[in-house]
Amino acid sequence: MAGAEQPAGAASAPAATATPAHLAHPDAAPLVTDHPNQVWPADFKGQFKTGDGRYCYPLTITDHFTRAVLACRGLSSITTSAVQPVFRALLRAVGLPEAIRTDNGTPFVSTSLQGLSPLNIWWLQLGIVTNAFHRPARGTTGRMSACIGS
Repeated sequence: MAGAEQPAGAASAPAATATPAHLAHPDAAPLVTDHPNQVWPADFKGQFKTGDGRYCYPLTITDHFTRAVLACRGLSSITTSAVQPVFRALLRAVGLPEAIRTDNGTPFVSTSLQGLSPLNIWWLQLGIVTNAFHRPARGTTGRMSACIGS
């Protein structure tokens, strides 16, 4: 109710956001953010064939704190050369996040030493912390998957 006083001792909603324990990956620390541009979850939302028979791979990037969809692009492949321009344009438009959180799929990790892909190395060179060995929080990417029907 607008303008209603909260009873003394009543708990108010927390300012930071966190993934509910029952939705979090069992090996992951809860993701808590307290300001925009702190963490960007990024993920591919499967693939589908377009009318001309080509595959489309939807890449989504969100701001974990605001829940804003920063990018949703249908790409022709899941390669670094396809993904990097999307991130480059986003970094120019929005600025550098403190961290980018991805799953362990291509092109976010590799089988090389330490699992660092060219994309991870680029982010690290820019000063962005990567957490590519963590499944994205179901609360962020799962909610978006439901919204876009994947």
